[in-house]
Amino acid sequence: TALADRMIITSTGVFKFGTNAASSPTMQLNASGQLSLGTTSPNSTFQVEGTVGWKYTSTSTSLTLGSHNIVNVTSSSAVITLPTAASITGREYTIVNSSSGTVTINTTSSQTIGNFTTATSYSLLSDKSLTVVSDGSNYKIKMNN
Repeated sequence: TALADRMIITSTGVFKFGTNAASSPTMQLNASGQLSLGTTSPNSTFQVEGTVGWKYTSTSTSLTLGSHNIVNVTSSSAVITLPTAASITGREYTIVNSSSGTVTINTTSSQTIGNFTTATSYSLLSDKSLTVVSDGSNYKIKMNN
C-alpha cells in the first residue's frame, strides 16, 4: 500500500492514519485536537476504542519511579520513591505490594502524599495497592485498596 493510502488529511482538517486511511483509519487527529484510536467519532480529547497497556515493572529492590506507571513490589525491604510532583500534573503511578510485609513509599522535596495530610511517606500493607496522581505540587491518593 502506498504511503498516501495510509496517511491523509481531509478537507475538514482531519489527519487520518491506517492501512486504508480514507475508509478505515486506525488513528486520527481532528481539527478540534481530538486524538482517537479505533473510532472516527471521538467525544474526548483522547479516546481509545479497545484495550490500553501501561508500562509495568516488577521489583524486589528500592526504586525511584520515572516512566514506571505500574510497579509490582515483591520485597518488603524495597522502598519506592515517587519523582518530584512538580511539572508532571496529572501523571499517575500505581504501586502494588505483593510482598508479605509493608512497603514504604516516599516523596521527594518534602512533597506530601495523601489528600488531607502532611505525610511525606506512606506505608502500603501486604496484598494492597495504591494509585496516586500528581497535582503539580504534591501527590493525591486516587485509589487505595
